[in-house]
This record gives sequence, structure tokens and C-alpha cells, in this order.
Amino acid sequence: MNIPLYQKIYDDLRHKIESNTYEKNTYLPTDKELEEFYNVSNITIKKAMDLLKNDGFVSRKPKKGTLIVRNQKKEKVLAKRRNLWGVVITDFTDYFGTEIVKTIMQDNQHDFVFKVSYGDENREERLIDELMSIGIEGLILLPCSSQYYSSKLLELSTGNFPVVVIDRIMHSIPICSVQSDGNSAAKDLTNYLFEHGHKNIGIITSDNQISTIDQRVSGFISAHLESGNSILQSQILSSIDSVVPSSQKPRKEDIDEIITFLTDNPNLSAIIATEYNIALLIKSALSKIGKEIPADISLVCFDNYDTDNCIDNDLHLTYIKQDQQEISRQAIRLIDHKLKDSTLIEKISVGYKLVEGNSVKDLN
Repeated sequence: MNIPLYQKIYDDLRHKIESNTYEKNTYLPTDKELEEFYNVSNITIKKAMDLLKNDGFVSRKPKKGTLIVRNQKKEKVLAKRRNLWGVVITDFTDYFGTEIVKTIMQDNQHDFVFKVSYGDENREERLIDELMSIGIEGLILLPCSSQYYSSKLLELSTGNFPVVVIDRIMHSIPICSVQSDGNSAAKDLTNYLFEHGHKNIGIITSDNQISTIDQRVSGFISAHLESGNSILQSQILSSIDSVVPSSQKPRKEDIDEIITFLTDNPNLSAIIATEYNIALLIKSALSKIGKEIPADISLVCFDNYDTDNCIDNDLHLTYIKQDQQEISRQAIRLIDHKLKDSTLIEKISVGYKLVEGNSVKDLN
């Protein structure tokens, strides 16, 4: 079998490091010098450097070079003790994320290292790199975006590394994923409002570029089309940003945008919030213009606190409850299967439940 060039270069450099031809705490020749010495491309050298880095021989220093940090292969002790898996999520709250983390932590067959990206794509890529460097054998990832694919995620997917994306659908890359059926859930929520006599319904969502949000808006539109109810673009507000983990936008600006939306759409009798945090912004906006839920306008949302389902003393929102425990269990199952069959690609939709509160006025 032909050995790839980058593997040959890795083997040669590793031998020189272990034999102290290149000594610890010194820098290797530059990538350009290595390209000329081995007469290969920059990509080949980079692959060899990545292998040396993953095995703990070197550290890549921007603008400085490749520093030799040890002259023996780093033993991945944690990975050898038990299956060590990484988990990277954007953030977690009591209404979404905490149950996912709890369920994963309760799994006693594997060890997990948790990281939080806070919606920062560069931080997400750096965290994945850190986890790979300590020898994880699988990765559960709730990525910042469904449209931006980090180079590290693309590298893992094309290399058939056991990675499972949760709460997102990555249509364009061969990767396993687990998420709720947001399209059907949004249809059910919209139809629930139709059944209670509401014909003029608005939807308020964030401008976060993720498939979860796209599915919910798509389901809202589909429910209108399938029921024969008319819908206008003006019934959709999709510029809310303060709820996005990496956002710097003040909540007040979003509340003002919602007030303008409500003022411009006085015929709306109900609103769907695609996230619980957005429902809180809507409630604040309604309060500022002297309107009450559900007397003046009905409000439903996705996700909520399971403890009391209450955003005010006596106000309980009707909402879609995602099965976060099942999302976690399916993610763990997929990684286990992926470790046995590296070619496995599954995209799974799990169930959900519509939980009734007292936030919808019956207009029939």
C-alpha cells in the first residue's frame, strides 16, 4: 500500500525529534523551508504538522513557527481509560440545553468533556481543536450556524470522524444529526391557533442563520397554505438579535422593533415566538403599549421552563416542548454506531409535545 507523502514527512520529522536532531524547545524549519526540502506542497506540510501537533510533539505559534514541545509521543491517557467524547454547545439554559447536558452526563458508559462556544464561530473551532488534541474519540456538537461550516467540522466529516450535530441539520455535508421536527411542530402550533379561531397570526424570530429557525418559519407558512388562510410577509418579523448568544444588541432595541411590528399589524390576534427568550421580549413590548396576554393578544412559543411553565404570576404559555432527553440519547447512540461503522450517516428527527397553557384566547 502506498504511504501518503504527508505520512512519510511526519515519520521523518518525528524520528528527527525523537533522536534530538531537532531538540525540544526549539523551532522546526519554517513551512516554506520544509516545502522546499521535501519538494511538496504547503497542504502536504500542513497535514504532517497537524499529525505532529495531534500527537503532542509540536505547538503551532502564529507568526513564530512550529515549536517542539516534547520529544516523545503524548499518551492519550484519558482516551485509553474509557471512551472519551467531547461536547461543544452554543449555550444552555433552563428551557433548552440543560436537559441535554444532564442526560449526556448521566450516561455511565463514556467520559465527556464539555465546552461552550457562546455562539462564537472562531471559539467553536478552537474548542474542537482543543478536544481533538486530548484524544477524544467522538464529538457531540451544537454548532453556532447551519450555514457556516468550520474547516475543522468539514475535516472531521470528510474523515468519517464520529461526530453528531444536534438541533441543526447540515444538508450539504455528510454528517450525522439529531433534531426535533421543527417544521411539523410549527404547523401544529399554528393549527392550534387556527382551531381557537385565530386567522391573523404573526411570527417573530431571530436573525440567527440556523436550520431550526428556518424550519419553524417554514412550518408556519405551510400551515397557512394548507389551511387556505392568507398570509403576508408583513406578518413575519425576523430581525430579533439580542437573543443570539454572541449578540451585542441591547434588548431595548429589539423590544422597540417588536412594538413597531405590533403597531404596523393591528389586526394580529396571536403571535408565535420561535424561542422562549423572544416570548419574553414580546411580553415586555405588549406591556409597554398597554396590551395583555391573552385578553388583547394570544402568545405561544417554542421551549419553556418545565418547572412551572410560568412567565408571570398566573400566565402559562402554550408551547412546543422538545424531547431533549431523546435528542441526547440518539446522539450517543449514533456515535457508538459510528465508531463501529465509520461510513454511517443518519439524520434523525425526534418527537415533541404541544403543552397547553392559558396564553391563548378562544375566539370561536
